[in-house]
Amino acid sequence: MSGVSKINGIALANVGKVDGVAIANVGKVSGVTVPAAGPAFTTDKLFLWYDGALESSGSTTFTNRVDGTLTDAIVQDGHGAGTMGNASVQSIDSTQAMYLDGVNDAFRKRAYFSALDGSGEGSHGTSTFGVLKGETSGSSATTDPSTQALENTGFTIEIWYRTNGSFLNNGNLWSFFSNNGIRTRFSSSGVRWFYTQSSGVMSSGWGTYSQNVWYHDVTTVGAPGADGSSSGNHTIKLYVNGSLVQGLTSKNLSPSSYIRDLMLWGGSRTSGSSVLEDFRGYYAIVRVYHKALSSSEVTTNYNAEKSRYGY
Repeated sequence: MSGVSKINGIALANVGKVDGVAIANVGKVSGVTVPAAGPAFTTDKLFLWYDGALESSGSTTFTNRVDGTLTDAIVQDGHGAGTMGNASVQSIDSTQAMYLDGVNDAFRKRAYFSALDGSGEGSHGTSTFGVLKGETSGSSATTDPSTQALENTGFTIEIWYRTNGSFLNNGNLWSFFSNNGIRTRFSSSGVRWFYTQSSGVMSSGWGTYSQNVWYHDVTTVGAPGADGSSSGNHTIKLYVNGSLVQGLTSKNLSPSSYIRDLMLWGGSRTSGSSVLEDFRGYYAIVRVYHKALSSSEVTTNYNAEKSRYGY
């Protein structure tokens, strides 16, 4: 069947909306028939999807592209990504991505499963799908983690990224749960690590990386006691370009009772307007799932978009 295969250079399977209309409801573009097609990547339990190629050049925000057209995705409101410093969407390698300059640039999202932010700052959106634990007392207190909280169901963080030269210090691709949380970080000598705030480094280095090269990076954290882990502990798997590079079993994950709803891209944590251990480079696609993706799902996602990044 002939018809539109790309819109503004983006594969049709990766386009969520055209002029604000869900792609599933778009019949033609410039008079040419749009074939029926859903996203080529996994949408089950997807609740955050940021794609720099779908933003306006120069934009300083990321829009969550998850909506009701994505099968089995989790639709919520209030989930745009706020940026820090000079972060903005820029053109790079025939696509677009959020660029962080390595000096107090970052973007972050709060309130995944709670309308409260966990630190008394008010509402950050609503959800009909479980809650995260906030403060244990006070006006902004929420309930203890439900069976739907991420540390009980497992979760996945998926990123297409490339560095821009070397890091000023150690750089962090992402961090979650703030204190006593987890993150992946890069040494300036070219090694990636998986790290937990309370327990120190939990891997001996899980592969080298090259500067100015695109990578598909996926971290899956299993539900407690699943996938070979002991009761109450987690299996953590790290994938690069669709292949498993390290698996860790029976690892403890004990997030603090505060700021459990903060996910940060571009540093280990923030302090006022400062970002610690900044990442320097580009974030093209970021997706977060409310489950640990299987190896086949990771491979599916990699294959769906690898041609955009030179693979």
